[in-house]
Amino acid sequence: MKFINYFILASLILSSVTISAQKVDISPTEVDEQGYDYIKVMGYDTGGYFALMSNLTLQSSRDKVGFKHRKIKLAYFNKSLIKVWSKDLGALPENANLDAVTFINGKMLVLNTEYKADNNTVQVYYYRINSAGEIEENNSPITEFKLQKNDYDKCQILFSTTRHTIALALHEYRDDAQVIHFAVLSDELKHINSKTLIIPYSQKQYLNSGYAISEAGDLAVTGIQSDKLSSSKKKISYYIFTSGSTDTIFKTIKLAHEKNIKGVGIAFNDNSGKLIITGFHTDNRSTTGASVFYSNFDFENEKEPDLTSTPIDSRQNVKLAGERNSRSGIGLVNYPIERIVVRNDGGAVIISEGSYSTEYSYYDYFTQSYTRTIEYVFGNIVIISLNGEGAIDWSNVIQKTQVSVDDGGALSSFTHILNSEELISVFNTDISKKNVVVAVKLDKFGELNKPIRLAELDGMLISPRNGRQVSATEIVIPVYDRKKILMARINFE
Repeated sequence: MKFINYFILASLILSSVTISAQKVDISPTEVDEQGYDYIKVMGYDTGGYFALMSNLTLQSSRDKVGFKHRKIKLAYFNKSLIKVWSKDLGALPENANLDAVTFINGKMLVLNTEYKADNNTVQVYYYRINSAGEIEENNSPITEFKLQKNDYDKCQILFSTTRHTIALALHEYRDDAQVIHFAVLSDELKHINSKTLIIPYSQKQYLNSGYAISEAGDLAVTGIQSDKLSSSKKKISYYIFTSGSTDTIFKTIKLAHEKNIKGVGIAFNDNSGKLIITGFHTDNRSTTGASVFYSNFDFENEKEPDLTSTPIDSRQNVKLAGERNSRSGIGLVNYPIERIVVRNDGGAVIISEGSYSTEYSYYDYFTQSYTRTIEYVFGNIVIISLNGEGAIDWSNVIQKTQVSVDDGGALSSFTHILNSEELISVFNTDISKKNVVVAVKLDKFGELNKPIRLAELDGMLISPRNGRQVSATEIVIPVYDRKKILMARINFE
């Protein structure tokens, strides 16, 4: 059975391929945009690739860091990876704020919001940009959100698996509660419905951890709520809020606290209409100290999910490695879920990566001041395939350790290509001038091949979280060659 029977692919239907070789094309000239050190590939069409550029990291929504204010540009590169044009991005109308930039239906979409003090509403506007750099304006708001007070985050864009259904989410903060306003749209940005989720906890007590939207417009939100028991102890609870496409309210589910859950991931199975809930929890029965839990939750008819728990045995299911794990004694519970790939049989493949940061402070006698240093560590990639009952079909670990200081982990982590035969992970092995970029292939049976060295990129550093898969076998990704910023296309053929 091929991966195409297991996976619901996000944005394109891929033909069956067998990957046996790779080719790397590097742009002949550097990306000449002084001061714009962060680049993210956003989308592609038949002529080339769209990329977003900023002076601040694109992994954060913050528009000010220290004395720096965010500047943002959009660029278009042709198939030869040569920049054709670039332009500054701003908000339209004039008094609005730029909230989000994304790619949909072959064009870039720029989302803007404007706060109206007279009636305490936020109006949402957008404009599109095509591959010629032409702006297609839309002068009427596509939706508006009624607030209680002027305290809210930027508007987020959520996509269903095939990107045919969209939700806009605006998070409002009140004195003793939080409110998430949703507007569900088609991929042509036609308004379908609106609804509101009221979370009865303050900002200090509750933190959102994930969203999901189905093709039908069903919504799900997961979050973490904490109660302080003492100066050193907290009681942590995990919540899931669900609302069917025709519902006007959200249902609240509190996950079983006795499992000592350490993270939750959610995704809709559009074939069954159910919500997949999965994650890790501590478990003394397991040789790794952890189990994976799983549920195919019929949120329309069931009061609460039935969580199936499967111990993770390091000798049979997962080969754990790494100093962080051996010291912690709780194995995989340190690994947040990065992605859930839905299988047609009701199961799923979950992809997780270990990561943590450590802060150091020391007194500098020369400057007579304290200096703060943050070390970022990104560890192994864990892939586990679960069947519809939550049992582990297969699992494996891609071993890596990436360490960097005071960079937000910008060059760490990994990117991957998913096609009908293989999952390919690409990453830097050493965040330094001695770096080697490697690719590791996982086949449909969960077997790993030996890492493949991409020799053309020796001494360079890819920006893993800013690349994008552009075909069944290709990824386009920013590359740093010392002070030069280039674009690379990696083709596994």
